Amino acid sequence: EVDHGDCPVLVDPLDDGADRIVADLAALPGTTSLYYAPLGEGAEPIMAVNADTQMAIGSTFKLYVLSALARQVERGERAWDEVVRLDRRSLPSGIAQAWPEGAPVTIHTLATLMISISDNTATDQLVAVVGRDAIAAELRASGHAAPERTLPFLTTLELFGLKGDIEH
Repeated sequence: EVDHGDCPVLVDPLDDGADRIVADLAALPGTTSLYYAPLGEGAEPIMAVNADTQMAIGSTFKLYVLSALARQVERGERAWDEVVRLDRRSLPSGIAQAWPEGAPVTIHTLATLMISISDNTATDQLVAVVGRDAIAAELRASGHAAPERTLPFLTTLELFGLKGDIEH
C-alpha cells in the first residue's frame, strides 16, 4: 500500500525500470524509437532506442506548447488564472470544441484539457495565446534534433486540413 495522503492506493509494482521498458519496446514489431531525457541542449538521455530515427511525434508537440506557456507564466507575462475568450475551434479529441463561442476559460483549464485529454481546441486556443514564435523558440531551445522539420508550427486544425477536408 502506498500512502497518497487521504487516498490510499493499493499498488502491485511490476518488474519495471528503464532496462525493462527498453526491452519491451525492442520486442514490439516494426520500427520503434524512444528518447527520454530532460529538455535542454546536451542533456543525457535516461532511455534511448533508435534515438536518431526521425518519426512523427503526434500530440506530444503539445508539450512544447505547455512548456512555452509555463515559461511565460514564470516570467509574469501570463498567469494560470488568466481568463481568455474561446475563439478557436478544432476537431476532436477533446470537449472544448462544443463550448460556446466566446466562453470565458482560464489558461490553466485550457492547459489541463490539452495535456489530460489531448483537447485540440484547447491546444489551438493556447497556440493563439502563447504565440507561434514563442513555441518555435521553445522547440529550438529544447534540443530537438531537427526543429526545421516541425516548423512552421501548425495548429491542430491546420494539421487536419493537410490530411483532409475539414469543412465536411
